[in-house]
Amino acid sequence: VEIAVRLLEDEDDPWRFASELQAWLTIGRPESATALARLESAAAEMVPSQREALRWCDMDTVLRVFPPTRAASLPAPMLALAIEALAWRQALPPPVASHAAQHADPGVRASLARVLAWPGTSELAMQALARLVDDADPSVRRRARFSAALRDAEGLRDRLRRARPGQLDAFDLQLIGLLGDDEDAVRLAREGEDDARLAPALLALGELGTESAIATLLRVLEVPSPPAQLAATAGL
Repeated sequence: VEIAVRLLEDEDDPWRFASELQAWLTIGRPESATALARLESAAAEMVPSQREALRWCDMDTVLRVFPPTRAASLPAPMLALAIEALAWRQALPPPVASHAAQHADPGVRASLARVLAWPGTSELAMQALARLVDDADPSVRRRARFSAALRDAEGLRDRLRRARPGQLDAFDLQLIGLLGDDEDAVRLAREGEDDARLAPALLALGELGTESAIATLLRVLEVPSPPAQLAATAGL
């Protein structure tokens, strides 16, 4: 434990940092306040390593570090970690999820959106995703739409189909490509008429892979526009 603590101070390798943190949390058994202080003091680039370390921890350790009854009162960065750690163990309380769905910090909302397709979150997902799939922050909205796609692919596809031209971003177009069928080829081709969405629309046509989609990509190859030709080639 002493070695892990000493190494944590200056560790810059993400995997070693995760291993050392997991050893300290599980073997050293620090109280919640002590553990949270160390988690908060870590460099921002080590947050993914913190997530990984917490996944390696047993249930008792996670509940000691993030007592569910107090999780909602945590500062935003720690609440984001708590959401993923508790959800990974299928122990995320509904009141915490409800609080996170309306949190002012987009990082908290994004963490919740990420976990809402994980096992054990079915009861939380319906209400929270209904709010988060239209979140103003793209990092939240995209994670929520991906989770929604994993839970109800047809439902999300139909929702995206109802969007007006220009409302969909590159991630949405990719989802249409992954979830759609031949009738979506026309929509994607039209979205590609906007220079800002040309590349993602053509890549989505490649993901779609239907007869109409491939025919559109082949036609674009004949257009005297290097950017369009490159995007069509990538789609194919």
